[in-house]
Amino acid sequence: MSPLELNMSYPKQIDSLIVAIRKSTIEDICELYPELNKTEILKKLAKPKTPEEVAEGEKKTLEKKKEKEEAAAKKKKEKEEAAAKKKQEKEEAAAKKKQEKEEAAAKKKQEKEDAKKAKKKEINSSAIKSEIKKAADDDSDDESDNDDEPEAEKITVDGVDYLKDSQGVIYDLSSNDPLGTLNHDMSIHFY
Repeated sequence: MSPLELNMSYPKQIDSLIVAIRKSTIEDICELYPELNKTEILKKLAKPKTPEEVAEGEKKTLEKKKEKEEAAAKKKKEKEEAAAKKKQEKEEAAAKKKQEKEEAAAKKKQEKEDAKKAKKKEINSSAIKSEIKKAADDDSDDESDNDDEPEAEKITVDGVDYLKDSQGVIYDLSSNDPLGTLNHDMSIHFY
């Protein structure tokens, strides 16, 4: 008796022998036909299954397939939701930026208009003051003997007071030195 026979029962010895024959046969086949897959051959030579086992295997395969499809669908849905959320956030950020830009432009426009009104008011105020002064000067000119001095009125340009004569020449208020001429847009062209 061989040692193999001593440790195994007769049916196990037969099963072991069949496995050994199959293994050597499979290896020989794979050597002759290298394009064949050894795993596939083993599956074909495996013990045939009962109809119940086949049905159970198919059921498990279908369940696994269904689980994979559900997981893929769930992942796809999550990805689409994330993309939609990101798109919405991007649109909201763009709308907010646009609104801030419009508000800044409106504020800047309002500031320009306010500055124009203030300048116009200052010019009008200066014109009124100069007319009052001119009228007062006319009264004093009638009383004074000196008619050689040119008439000048006080004006304010960019927050600085000057004197302006009837020809549009601008003079320094304190020294009465000629500085330049008044342009139509109420700016001074300095000499």
